[in-house]
Amino acid sequence: MPSPTFACPKCRGRMSKLNASSEVIACPSCGARVRVVVRARTPEPEPEDEIKEASEEVEDAEYDVPATPRAKKRPRKAKRSKNPWWSWAALVVVVFGGAVLLWAGYRAIPKGGKNGAVDSTAGTPLELQDGGNRPGGGTAPLFTAAEAEPLKMPASDATVPAEFADTVFLLPDNGDMPGHVFSTFDLELGRQALGLVAREDFGLRVRDTSLGDVAPDGLPANRQFRVRRGGQPGPWGVVAGRPGAEHVFWTGQLFKYQITTKPEEHIAYCEPLMRGFFTKCLTGAGLVAKPNRTSDAPVPAAAERALERMRETDQFSAVRVLHEELREKGESDALLAALVRGYSNLSLLTDFHWGPTPYVFKARALLYAQRLVARSPKSALALRARAYAAALTGCHVLALRDLTEAEKLAGTGAPTPAWVEAADYYVHFDLAKFTTARAKADSPLLRLLEFLATEAPETEAVTIRAGRALLEAEPECYLVHDAMCHVGGVSHLHRATLSGSAVLTQQLAARVGGVPDLPAPVRAALGSGGGEPRVYQALRAAGPSDRGEPSWAALGGLLQEIRFTQVANRLSFMADAWGVDPAEEAAGFLPLLDGHRLRPFIESYTFDPRRAPAALRQRLVAQPGELDLRAQPFVRRLAKVDPSAAQHMQFSKHGALYLDEARLVHMFRRDKSGAAVNPYIRQLSETSPHAPIGVALAAAFGTPQPMEKLTETETKYAAHAVVQWGLGKRHMADGRREDALRCWKRLIELSPSGDSFRELAGLYRAAGDETGWRETLEASLKEEDTGLFHAQVRVDLARFYMQKKDFKKAEPYALAAAQSWAGWALVCAAECEEGLGKWDEANQLYEANAVRYQGGAFIWYLACRATGKMNRTAAEAAVHGHLAQFGPGNTPGEQLLAGRFYLLVGDLKTARELVDRANQTEPTDMHLIFAALMADAAGDANARTAALDGFARLPDNKVFLRPIQIAIREWAAKDMAPDEAAVEVAISKLAAHVRGDGEFFCGWYLNNRNLKDRAAALWKRCLESNGTVGLKTHARVNLGASSAKKD
Repeated sequence: MPSPTFACPKCRGRMSKLNASSEVIACPSCGARVRVVVRARTPEPEPEDEIKEASEEVEDAEYDVPATPRAKKRPRKAKRSKNPWWSWAALVVVVFGGAVLLWAGYRAIPKGGKNGAVDSTAGTPLELQDGGNRPGGGTAPLFTAAEAEPLKMPASDATVPAEFADTVFLLPDNGDMPGHVFSTFDLELGRQALGLVAREDFGLRVRDTSLGDVAPDGLPANRQFRVRRGGQPGPWGVVAGRPGAEHVFWTGQLFKYQITTKPEEHIAYCEPLMRGFFTKCLTGAGLVAKPNRTSDAPVPAAAERALERMRETDQFSAVRVLHEELREKGESDALLAALVRGYSNLSLLTDFHWGPTPYVFKARALLYAQRLVARSPKSALALRARAYAAALTGCHVLALRDLTEAEKLAGTGAPTPAWVEAADYYVHFDLAKFTTARAKADSPLLRLLEFLATEAPETEAVTIRAGRALLEAEPECYLVHDAMCHVGGVSHLHRATLSGSAVLTQQLAARVGGVPDLPAPVRAALGSGGGEPRVYQALRAAGPSDRGEPSWAALGGLLQEIRFTQVANRLSFMADAWGVDPAEEAAGFLPLLDGHRLRPFIESYTFDPRRAPAALRQRLVAQPGELDLRAQPFVRRLAKVDPSAAQHMQFSKHGALYLDEARLVHMFRRDKSGAAVNPYIRQLSETSPHAPIGVALAAAFGTPQPMEKLTETETKYAAHAVVQWGLGKRHMADGRREDALRCWKRLIELSPSGDSFRELAGLYRAAGDETGWRETLEASLKEEDTGLFHAQVRVDLARFYMQKKDFKKAEPYALAAAQSWAGWALVCAAECEEGLGKWDEANQLYEANAVRYQGGAFIWYLACRATGKMNRTAAEAAVHGHLAQFGPGNTPGEQLLAGRFYLLVGDLKTARELVDRANQTEPTDMHLIFAALMADAAGDANARTAALDGFARLPDNKVFLRPIQIAIREWAAKDMAPDEAAVEVAISKLAAHVRGDGEFFCGWYLNNRNLKDRAAALWKRCLESNGTVGLKTHARVNLGASSAKKD
């Protein structure tokens, strides 16, 4: 038993006796000397390493040591009483509850920064104010910030620099909560509520690090504030001062509701936060309230004109003018409503930005709208302004409510403002009303909202057509330029990833130069010929002396973020779609992004992920919570060197607003069954009940609806291609082929894209109508090819005839497809030439694919081994050259190809290492059995078992070979070779499309037991059965090897 330990009566530190005879011991923490006398007691088993106080008496001349709360000292030799069971139960409850409270208290301590420093000025920590739904059932009383009394800051003699006498800074959240878990939108709602109070009720300028403002060194503590987000239910925190010496005003639960369930209440709750809680925080920091006066000031004509132009620089100018008007003339309904429109427009125009900027503008739009509603609750203008903010920021259900109530308040006399009507059409996704309104009086706002009501990546052709039409009228709408970079194929993306960048280069000087009151250094930078970097630098440098809001630094950051997204889209297209080296182009872009927080990401494109994975990974770093679904180029880049990290962040989103939810479901547009997307459909529909993508997905994959409801939906959304797509899916699933045909024919009329034609063609083929299938695909070749769709169709047609062994009829389609130089088209043409016995032509096509595409050398070699023809020596040399230059690769797919190669050349050890490595990252049932049988061939029973055990990690819908796994496990456990009947039973349990795989693996197991004739018979069957093409290659090679040994 270890030496007993004791609690020091002075510092409560832990100490122990050096030996059994020690009577006086020194505390290692504080140095106090304590005499210890251990009294005898009834022996009993005791926990090890426990602090003892209850049964030992500690005495010292200076200290009177009390007994601990756990137990009182008993008289010497006293009998231990038998406590009833409930006392032990109570003890357990107390101990467990105390642990929970201690943990909550620890989490409530605000962290000062990365060094974990805590506040040294806050005194006694505040009791955690918490609430909301707690895990485990039950609802605790809700004590939120609105009911809190913030702790005042101690008085300070620090001098405020003159240039910051009327300024406060909103600093970033530097807490340790994982950023991908919590809403950036809610964080910005809290931060901007604090900023709004400082601006409008204390007369202060607000600088915001989320917009690129930089807090200077030496800023007094009461001029720098930080809101830290918490989880659900909490805690959040509001602090002031620099990290390591912060004052904690409060920790607890900031919000009472959630935007996803009670949007109106969530936004309305911000009003008492602003009027009460945040006002108390600022007052507690020693700042003096200076509420803005009320007025009836109108909107300046210049601001109104700027609001009508949907360009970032115009909206930025309008917002600065409106803030100045509010400061000089007081707060009026008209000015507040105009400010709401400006911030709403900015939130929408910047929605493609990767960082928090869009959410700053979304939060400001909704908070100013709520301030207006609180000021004039019976005003139709106030409700319309909030409806507009809710519509453009993405809280459509709130917009619908406010539009209805505003219409009642306005009555029938006064005309509805055009901007309100546009928002109404948008949240209803009413394309017919957009068309009518644009015919009467077109506007940039109508054009943009109509595009957003139309677009859907699921229906690429209509999205591309609508985007081109808008950009012809509004070439500087960078939101739409960005949308065009996420649809279509290679030929479209060649243009789309360059056009927005060219417009920005051409228009930047004119647009920045047109902003009112531009600082002289910025105007000088525009005329100096120094290009973009000098303009961004001058805008940032003008920030500290700027008196307006948002700052000039914010404008510089906003414009550079546009450039950054354009560069990211272009480089991602080059690397991931086009398949060319982007290093030279990336290097040329780097000077434009000096000072950008994600410049290292762009620099990563100057490194080859195969040659320098460590250097690339080093540059793929972002602040926690900064990136979400918008950053797919970053995710794709990260997946090349760190697949698990990429998977972790792939589906993160900053908020639960309409565009956030829509982006999420669009990620699953290749989901055939709807199993992956189904959990997200409800949230999207609750956020935006009329959104076509939500209606489409609910129809396709949601709860089956009666035919009357589907017919009503088809009529209501007759102009929405994506809804026709979803209805076609549902009709097909329910066996209504004619209804599915009608919907998909309508889909092709609206959006004649490649996927639409292939959906319809698939319907014909499933019904056995080969003529309808072929004619539909042939008709698609008459439409514009925005990518490689024509090549894909020709490959489909070629493979159709190749399956019939009619290689002569397939050849024209295959060779035409190969002219695209797409890897899959080259391989299709090569396989077609194989079928015709044209080995030289096939070899040339495989070699061309090997030269152009990563992994092509492996495909060439595998084809040589599968056929026994072509230039195997050259192909094997190409593989060795690839491995020498790039290694076996970083992704599971690359590692599996390399592993198969090493297996075929007889290097079983290396093959096992690579397949095992791939299975650690991305296991599949086929590759786990592959690993198990390689281990079996090597006599490694433990590795074989471990690989078969890997099936437990796979979802049921991803497992097709479980009967083979079960059979191999049983046979190996008994160390037996199964008879023919047992093998046939295992294979018969497989689905038809993987029966050939089962024949291959059973043959391999038998071959490992030297039953070569039975193995060969199964491999021959594998070649004629349905199954994985790659396994057929191994079957052919194995048969060849077996035959050679016999000879």
